[in-house]
Amino acid sequence: MDRAGINSVRNARQRILDMIQTPDQTFEIHEKTINKFLAGEIFEKEDMLEEAKKQMGTYNHDFEKQFRLIENFENFDVALEDFQIETEQLHVLVYGKPIKRWVMICVVQENVEENVKTTVFYKDPCGDKIPSRLFDRLKEKYPSVEVINNEIEQQQVDDEPSYGPSTLRNIGILLKHWNDKKNKLSDFSTILFPLLDDLKNQQFQFVIKESDVLKENKRFLEELKGFLRELPKDLAKQVKQYAETLDNGSEIDIEDFRPSENKNQKQFFSEADIEEFQNNYESKDQDDHGIRIEKEFPEEINKLNNIFKIIGQMKVDKNLLAVLKTISEKLEIDYEDLRSFYEQQIGPAEQEESERKLASDDIDEIAKNLPEMRTGSECIDCATLDQIMAEVVIGMDKVDSTTEADEDDDDDDDYEKNHLKAKYFAVEEAYEAVWKDSTITDIHAWAVKTKGRLDTSEESVCEAIAIMDRAFNLVTGGYRLRIPQILSVIIFLHGNRVQGRLSQIKTGEGKTIIVALLAIVKCLQGHTVDVLTSSPILAQEGVDETRTLLSVFGLTVATNNRPTDDESKYTGACYEADVLYGTIGNFQFDYLKESLDGDDVRHKRKFDIVILDEVDSMLIDNGGHVAKLANPYPGMECLRYVYLEIWKKLHDAENEYVEETQREIQKIIDSYDDLKEAEVRYAEYEKRRLAKEREILKGKIRASGPIDMSFVPEHLKTYVSSQLETWMKNAIHAKYSCKEHKQYRFITDKSGEKKIAPVDYLNTGVTMRNTIWSKGLHQFVQIKHNLQLTFETLTSSFVSNIGYIKLYKSENIYGMTGTLGSRAEQELLSSIYDVDYAKIPTFRRKNFEELAGIVVDDEIWASQVAIEILAKTDDARAVLAIFETQDDLFEVEHNLRILQPEGVRIRLYSSEEHADQTKERANVGDVILATNIAGRGTNFKTTKVVEGNGGLHVMVGFLPVNLRVEGQAFGRTSRQGNNGTAQLILRKSETEQIGMKGDENINFVAIKDKRDQLERERLYQIRHGLVKELTFKDELYRLFADLHRELKRNKSTEEYDYVLKDLKEFWANWLEKKQFRSHNIDTEASVVFEEFKKEARSNIEGKIRHNPYYAIALADFFLENGNTAKAKTYLETAMEISDEKNVPGAHMKMFEVYIEQANAFYYQILQVVEDFLKLSLAEKDPNLSGAKSSIKTARGDLTKEIDHIEKLLDDPKFIDIINADEEDAGLLKHLKARLYCLKIHCGNIDEVLKQLNQNHLKVALESRTPANLKNLLVMMEKSEDRELLSDVDIVDFESVGMNIIYSVKTANTIPDELRTKSLVLIGGGVVALGVGLVFFPIFPMMSTLAATLLSDAVVDLAMAVLFGQKSDETLGDYVKANLISMGASMLTFGIGAIVQVVKVIKLVIKLARKFSRNALKSFALKSLAKESVKSVRQLHSRVSQRLTVVKFNRLPNRKQLAELKRLLNSNLTKELKNLGGMKKLEQLRKMECRAKAKKLSELFKEGLVKIGKETARKLKETIYNDVIIPTIARKVTGDLIDKINAMIEESIRSNKKLMEKLRTSDFAQIQETVDRFAAQDLTKHHPIVNVANKLREKKQKKVVEFLKEARELTEKNAELIRYVKGFANYLEKHLKPAGCDNDVEDVVEKICITLQEKIFSLWCNILKSNIAMVGSMAKETKKAIKDKKIADEVLIGGAETALQVVVHVHQYYAIFGLVENAPLVDVTRQYRMLRLIYHDDPTKSQLETFEKAYQHILNTHPMRNI
Repeated sequence: MDRAGINSVRNARQRILDMIQTPDQTFEIHEKTINKFLAGEIFEKEDMLEEAKKQMGTYNHDFEKQFRLIENFENFDVALEDFQIETEQLHVLVYGKPIKRWVMICVVQENVEENVKTTVFYKDPCGDKIPSRLFDRLKEKYPSVEVINNEIEQQQVDDEPSYGPSTLRNIGILLKHWNDKKNKLSDFSTILFPLLDDLKNQQFQFVIKESDVLKENKRFLEELKGFLRELPKDLAKQVKQYAETLDNGSEIDIEDFRPSENKNQKQFFSEADIEEFQNNYESKDQDDHGIRIEKEFPEEINKLNNIFKIIGQMKVDKNLLAVLKTISEKLEIDYEDLRSFYEQQIGPAEQEESERKLASDDIDEIAKNLPEMRTGSECIDCATLDQIMAEVVIGMDKVDSTTEADEDDDDDDDYEKNHLKAKYFAVEEAYEAVWKDSTITDIHAWAVKTKGRLDTSEESVCEAIAIMDRAFNLVTGGYRLRIPQILSVIIFLHGNRVQGRLSQIKTGEGKTIIVALLAIVKCLQGHTVDVLTSSPILAQEGVDETRTLLSVFGLTVATNNRPTDDESKYTGACYEADVLYGTIGNFQFDYLKESLDGDDVRHKRKFDIVILDEVDSMLIDNGGHVAKLANPYPGMECLRYVYLEIWKKLHDAENEYVEETQREIQKIIDSYDDLKEAEVRYAEYEKRRLAKEREILKGKIRASGPIDMSFVPEHLKTYVSSQLETWMKNAIHAKYSCKEHKQYRFITDKSGEKKIAPVDYLNTGVTMRNTIWSKGLHQFVQIKHNLQLTFETLTSSFVSNIGYIKLYKSENIYGMTGTLGSRAEQELLSSIYDVDYAKIPTFRRKNFEELAGIVVDDEIWASQVAIEILAKTDDARAVLAIFETQDDLFEVEHNLRILQPEGVRIRLYSSEEHADQTKERANVGDVILATNIAGRGTNFKTTKVVEGNGGLHVMVGFLPVNLRVEGQAFGRTSRQGNNGTAQLILRKSETEQIGMKGDENINFVAIKDKRDQLERERLYQIRHGLVKELTFKDELYRLFADLHRELKRNKSTEEYDYVLKDLKEFWANWLEKKQFRSHNIDTEASVVFEEFKKEARSNIEGKIRHNPYYAIALADFFLENGNTAKAKTYLETAMEISDEKNVPGAHMKMFEVYIEQANAFYYQILQVVEDFLKLSLAEKDPNLSGAKSSIKTARGDLTKEIDHIEKLLDDPKFIDIINADEEDAGLLKHLKARLYCLKIHCGNIDEVLKQLNQNHLKVALESRTPANLKNLLVMMEKSEDRELLSDVDIVDFESVGMNIIYSVKTANTIPDELRTKSLVLIGGGVVALGVGLVFFPIFPMMSTLAATLLSDAVVDLAMAVLFGQKSDETLGDYVKANLISMGASMLTFGIGAIVQVVKVIKLVIKLARKFSRNALKSFALKSLAKESVKSVRQLHSRVSQRLTVVKFNRLPNRKQLAELKRLLNSNLTKELKNLGGMKKLEQLRKMECRAKAKKLSELFKEGLVKIGKETARKLKETIYNDVIIPTIARKVTGDLIDKINAMIEESIRSNKKLMEKLRTSDFAQIQETVDRFAAQDLTKHHPIVNVANKLREKKQKKVVEFLKEARELTEKNAELIRYVKGFANYLEKHLKPAGCDNDVEDVVEKICITLQEKIFSLWCNILKSNIAMVGSMAKETKKAIKDKKIADEVLIGGAETALQVVVHVHQYYAIFGLVENAPLVDVTRQYRMLRLIYHDDPTKSQLETFEKAYQHILNTHPMRNI
């Protein structure tokens, strides 16, 4: 045991010793009952009656008249039939919920104003409220009844043995209380009934006292030591191993079974062990120790047995080990030996594991590793106590007033503050006078002694704070708690607490330490503390930073964070900790799991003390958040086809929409010559189109009927119809609005599959790894990325943040934040939680400045942010930039890496994986790019150099939703008196979204005022609408959880568990249908819930009525256990619910029922023993028509789905729209896997039908093999095919009952010789069993002999019937070994021999089937698997071919052309034909230059959007912007490129002299001539320059005008025609023949490509300079440049044209739009902007020009040396 484990036992032992010294509080019960209690046995009805009668008599109550025991709910009316309630008398009921889980009910009637009032007092030892159905029955009997619950928890729900003694003691306490209070129970709900630990203590007391008696007999102790000494040391371990091997024998695979190995005991017991054991304990010598000690000390042995009988019932934990330690000392037994026996019960791997995890750090280790004590004071420029107290605010923010009442309030404030100061001085006095020189071990000893006993007096609390101050001083190496930290704890605990308290404690003031201090005080007072944080990172940091301090006080601390690698490892053991950190979501989910199913997830932790870190985020920003547990229900997997159909129809609708829009725009352009009129018409059309675009798409999808699919199960059709509108909406949202790195990111699960993980980007920035969006949204995003589809889920469990926090009592709610908010926000919280407030000032004054905010056009936002960040690093600062989304972060990161100057280091904090960024100090040049995950609770430390240069600069790249969130982000700097600045840089669209006009001079004060106004409106909606809705829903869920938990406890059977699943699904559907909102909630939740109970009555009564798959699952369970009648009943239920449609699993199992009812194997074996057993077996009808009909129906259902999948995978358009890049990944992979499984099941049906048709009289099931992954892989054999399947594909089938592969076979005839031999063995087995039943002491031995004989006989018969003469010997031995190892457990005492034989026969057949290798290795099934794989592989080949075509078509045209040329040259005609053949090749040759059209069209799109600024703002999140504009742009640029290409080629080919020169000239000369023409003439004279400049002349050019003029460029440009002809003449003039013989076609093609490259580059630069740079620099340039000509050149001609003018006049500044000698910082900003704009220019000429100008300015600027 490690040191932590030793300390844990040591502490537990001290508690045990303290406990046994307290007075005995055992309640008086009879001797025969006390033994049950001490041994942990369940109290029976008779025990309860006997003890209750005694207690009623003790307190002078009439047992016959005033007591009744109600054994169970069904016995309610009978038990109370003659029970008369007398007024002013206490009547006691004991009720079993269910049987033997006893609870107390007291009934009192009193006269109130001439009316009789009935009050029921209910006390459940586990703290539950009265069950709803019991309340209903009491209300029927007593209509005016009022129920008062005592919800104080005494024990765990599942501790059945404790219900009886707890309830009996509760009765005694209540009777005494009734007498003492003079017949009053007004305080019943707060009576502190004793905890279960008190009852357990009585067990400990009994054990210790009996040990004390034994230790007096020294001779007995000596004999006992000798007895134990002779016991082999490792015996317990060896016995356990042997038992485990026998138990595991029935679980291992037949392939691994070796009978001789399984039976060989010698591998567990050495010969020496066996000999020693025999010598010591099996000797017949009467002097043997074992006999002598028992004979000589019978009373002592009896006492010893009683002690260990009690200990044997206890949980093996630190308390038991402490008791063992005490016993070992008293009885002089070796503790390690004693301890080892009990630890074997839980195994070495589990030994004290939870205690180790939750143990506090060892105090000796802490003391040894304390840091050296520092000297000097940290209190530099710190506020004094008086200064701090002057700014302390207690209570809610006041409204400005000058009334006298306000003066009285000020007097009250002074009094409160003086009281607080007095407490502070008391802390200081206690520190200086008592604790100043104490050691860490002194403090620890005090804490261990004080834990659970610290009272709430001011003196005790102040001393505790002083001790914590000293502990903090020691563990931090000399630091003391600051004044605000001490005051914070005092204020939290100040006054008579009937309210909770929320405090504003500014960022950087040590809230983590304050949380720990408050938690320590509360734990020492006997509480447990839950600390709720806003992210799992902060939770873990809280634990790491406070563990040592908490350990000093003997406290354990943990988080409820889930393991990131495997959440199944999470056990909830963390809830045993004294202090538990976690996100509110984790706490909520654990509560939901426990509240609904009664699972002990929270380990019965009370809702005791809660501390809310960042309380404003939890209760205001996310106050309306609802944690939901949603489940995929069986049958939902079929919805994948609905989603896929909607997605296909969406793409069809989009194409129609684009074509319609293009036609309409073209029609407007063609119909109106007057541009103004055309623009008006266009604007009207655009407005109509934008307003209805999503409705138009939905209408097109709706009209296509996407849900008309026959394989949707009947019970889901209503749901599917009701969800269509929502699914269409979410499909559109997923395609156009849901973006990676914004709403979600990709993660990889354990199996290597890529998953969608939503991101809480608006609040915490946390990746929600286990969250799945509802209502189809998650599935549509998965389709968008070709990922495996998860099931749709329905919410059955939920709780809001409001509802969860209200589980804690108001006075136990504490919270802190750096930004508490306005009075309106405080009033909201007070109205919900009953809390008050405090504000604590900072320890040091903040040196913080908010810089003027910046609003920029959306197009240059990322560039501007990068430039502003670098401007701060130029000043030797560090920068933290916080972004709303990862997408924004990555865009800015890209720009920074382009510009990245020397000395700038970029660090990312974009997700939880980067949390370690806070550990390293930010140095000069560090740029930390973060999402909202770093905007709250994080602490970025800085170096002294950074602080000397102004500290950390925080840049926020979005508009925070309110002042508090803004303050939190800005609070990452200027912490603890450090320096710092902060700044907002916003997109213009953000200001427009809150209603601010796009003025050039935006006022940030006005922006924030508008933002805050919207926040006030949001708070109003929360307070007057959302709170009502959430409260209603939370109460509704609580009622359902109570009902569900009660039903589960009372009827916990395999059968009823499925009924509960059906009920839960019905509940989820009912909620979905009701759609409760604040406006439609007009009745109490309890009334509405009664309506639900009426609708769900069939479920409550134990029937499955909603989902047929639960009935199918139950049928499977009963078939497994041989109950075909029950299975048939549930299958008929499934058929009824589903209308016998689309439930192939039900039909397959009905086939099994029919064939089992005519089981040829079973009846052949029975006929062998019929005469011997004198049985008369009726002839069974061998007609299997029902089996054939059922299995054929199943095949029809499966075939429909197979056809649908094959149709999907054969559709090239489907492959394209899911963005499939790999055929063996994601959605495509899983569809093919499903197809394979469907074909396996269909082939299995065909094989079974073939067997039935060949010999239907003697056919029976040979095996029912689970269709799990392992078995299917065995069938597939080939390794390359195995990758097709995964577990997730199999689960889909299991959930709907398609989980078995059947093998049928004709029963073989049993040989006469075997028949005779078997009858002899059966006879011997029956005789042995009969002897055992006559004399029970030898039954265990006889039953083993009987099991051996019967199993030998029946197994041989079964093997013969199943496999004939070639029966499997290994399988036979395996089945026998299983039966024999079961021994007496199989042959039960009290059951007749005939029944036993029948039982053995059924069990043999079941085992033989289960482990039969023939099913998986039969030729038929192997062939079936082979054919299925072949079929899927053929489809796979077609899909791969289509996927190849799709991927090829996605390539740029130039790459397509190159690939086709390669195939042609390589003579790969088949592959060439698949990709389009010669026709495609010819098309690509004619339009090769279109390879760049996509890039050009994007620039053209920017031009369209830039020109129509108002339109652009409207288009931000529209399909119009995503689809229409790019399409138009591609058309315009495509026409342009085609036109230029055709004109160049035509002009060259029409010049015969030129064509001849091209054939004979040297190609290098040709290339040089083309380049010279481009260099001399292209820039100055090209018509594209003129037309582009004309397009840009008007700043506010309209879209229609732009399109008209662009069309002129491509259709009617005579200048372009002249230019191209001039190019041909230029070539003819300058080329000289050189006797070459070139391929003229090839030369012409290359000339066209070269010239197009030049034209394309020019066109891109013109558009780029206009769109990205000129628009952003226009205003500054016009102000800065006096020479209007130059200004116009810069604005209109672009940078390159301007450069020619500027360089000529030596005005380098004009390039950057600045006046001569403008500040260098402005020059640098403009230079960086141009670098970003021209970064991807292929020629790099502009970049060289800008670099030259920038360097010239740096070298000549007047301020260059300053």
